[in-house]
Amino acid sequence: MEKMKKTYVPIFYDWAEVTEELTAEEKGRMIDAIVLYARGKGDSIHLTGNEKYLSPAFRKQIDRENEKSENKSQAAAEREREKAQKAQGTTKSTKGHKNANNNKNKNDNKKENDNKNDNEETVSRDTGKNDDLFARFWSLYPRKQDKAKAREAFGKIAPDEQLLATMLAAIETQKQSPQWTRDGGQYIPLATTWLHGQRWEDEGIDDTGLGHERDYGRQKKGFGPNDCMDYAQYFDPPLSC
Repeated sequence: MEKMKKTYVPIFYDWAEVTEELTAEEKGRMIDAIVLYARGKGDSIHLTGNEKYLSPAFRKQIDRENEKSENKSQAAAEREREKAQKAQGTTKSTKGHKNANNNKNKNDNKKENDNKNDNEETVSRDTGKNDDLFARFWSLYPRKQDKAKAREAFGKIAPDEQLLATMLAAIETQKQSPQWTRDGGQYIPLATTWLHGQRWEDEGIDDTGLGHERDYGRQKKGFGPNDCMDYAQYFDPPLSC
């Protein structure tokens, strides 16, 4: 089976939230960069605005989707090979082997049904395990808002025990930071934003918890403190909220 060349790149609904504060020009450059990266032309990408701070997260998401697509293609090719082998074996069989082939087909069907049941059980176990991991994450994360969106973002990452341990350790550390303790914790980002930004990979916070000073209020009217802290990481220099 000839492998079909991929002709599209997925655009996720939650990207609209993450790119909300970009200008139209920055969003346009980001879309162009996503398409070039998906087509394997990442070396030709040159981002000059605030969109360059979102690019790494988008690239990782595209990489994950490409890996899923490749796995599906390989599985489909394997199924086609198995069907071709069965068809070839049936054509070459003589009438005297009819009963033997029928028995073989019955065994194949039984094996396929067994595999289907095993797969369904595996999916059920994986779903239950992911729910358990999210429950542990949610119980520790201090800002209890937009749980459904947080669960969806968590499911896309699908962390294992090791990654979850890294996340929980990062949350414990960041809970003690000035940014998260300032003014009763009102600058703690939403869990969805924290997950989208892969904030467990943050490499330290300065002693003020706010980064470099910048009067963002003069640039964007009507942008509240919670929104500011949620998206401050994506600007250069980082916003002062």
